[in-house]
Amino acid sequence: MNDSLLTDDALALKILLDSPVYVLKQDFIALSSNQEITSEPTSNEEKTPFKGGFAKKILFIISSDNLKLSDNDWDLFNKTTAALKLSIEDIAIIENEIDAPIKDLSSIINELNPNKTIVFGKVNSTIILDKLSILNCETLKSLSENKDLKIQWWNSLKTYLS
Repeated sequence: MNDSLLTDDALALKILLDSPVYVLKQDFIALSSNQEITSEPTSNEEKTPFKGGFAKKILFIISSDNLKLSDNDWDLFNKTTAALKLSIEDIAIIENEIDAPIKDLSSIINELNPNKTIVFGKVNSTIILDKLSILNCETLKSLSENKDLKIQWWNSLKTYLS
């Protein structure tokens, strides 16, 4: 294989690469014997960021009009978790901008493996998980502005988490 983009010239590699490159022993053996290299996830892969301790494995995904939730949204959320006797140590919170919904909910679910998942607002998801039910809700803003919707949601939430 004669690819003009492949090189082992030390000066060219030094110019192109600004950080060290390490070849693991098993990869070196595979490279030298022309075996296919399979990639396994490492602990260096980027983890999904969330707030909270996640002790009770309850995941809240909160979408809002902008990435930063309003004080009213947080107030409703905090009152709700307090009424459910949940602390920040019990849950995980992922904030999401509603105009850019989470594209791969299944990856987050697989990574975090929550017992329960509550989604406020939108996420792009066509997944069907056998063991996991997801409670989809209106945005916190919609719930705080509509009393009847909030009552209906509260009853659904209590049933879902019981």
